[in-house]
Amino acid sequence: MSDNGVLINIENISKRFGGTHALDDVSFTIKKGEVHALVGENGAGKSTLMKILAGVEKKDTGKIFIKEKEMVALRPLDARKAGISIVFQELNLFPQLNVFENIFITREMKNAVGLLAKRQMAKESIKILKSIQSDHEISPQARIENLSVADQQVVEIVRALSHGSEILILDEPNSALSLSETQALFKVINDLKSKGITVIYVSHRLEEVFTISDRISVLRDGKYMGTWDKEKTTIKEIIAAMVGKRIEELFPDRRGITSANKVILEVKKLHKKRKLGSVSFKVQEGEVLGFAGLEGCGIEDIFRILFGLEKKDGGEIIYQDKKR
Repeated sequence: MSDNGVLINIENISKRFGGTHALDDVSFTIKKGEVHALVGENGAGKSTLMKILAGVEKKDTGKIFIKEKEMVALRPLDARKAGISIVFQELNLFPQLNVFENIFITREMKNAVGLLAKRQMAKESIKILKSIQSDHEISPQARIENLSVADQQVVEIVRALSHGSEILILDEPNSALSLSETQALFKVINDLKSKGITVIYVSHRLEEVFTISDRISVLRDGKYMGTWDKEKTTIKEIIAAMVGKRIEELFPDRRGITSANKVILEVKKLHKKRKLGSVSFKVQEGEVLGFAGLEGCGIEDIFRILFGLEKKDGGEIIYQDKKR
């Protein structure tokens, strides 16, 4: 590592998928022990760049240096040997297996007669779980399918750390987490940082990026737009770099909706077995109606029914005064 603290040096990385330029001559550095956020709109190239760094995708041109050593023909095993691990947005765990079996998958410990050393693997799992000071204990014997999404994320991180990783890439890690689960994840990240582990945090949620990161790099349409110290920039400045123009108001005033506005869509007691209870709502002309909830809460099912992709078991859908 160089004297200025640079751990990773990304130089002139480009990548095409057919006619699409996913990355175009991207260069920036990441320092040891920092939480470095990588942000940009959907399709900006964030995940592609991180997959290249983790050896999952191949770059077309450019160079990557880890501790000033160039990583040539980087593959997943090379990345792991260099201390790089990635946790994807879609968790890659085996739900029917327990925690320690997932942590040691493909590198199981064995005893003198060649049988699985389950007690030893469980003990080692406890050590690593405790090392990141999770708010509550996760039993190494617990089955993955019985854990919350947040705890499953911790298991993914522990599995990465069990390889001796010095660089942890988290790709949209809190997309399915509640506020309290996100705060627990941030505590884990801060614990890792205190141990000198470098965390690359890929996200588009800027409020959270400003909470957890030390520096922020922006990609736009596959191009590198710059890196900012969190303390020396603002959300508005980062948004301007992401979209290419200044946004004076994050939430501009809108014309209010009154009872005089016509109801154009009304849903009454919509339900579908094992997916939806009784859902009712109205949408007025000119209104923006938001839906919020955790993954699997049923929002997607509502829209699949509204668009005719699934059949409802009961209820009414009234659009422009006509039942559908």
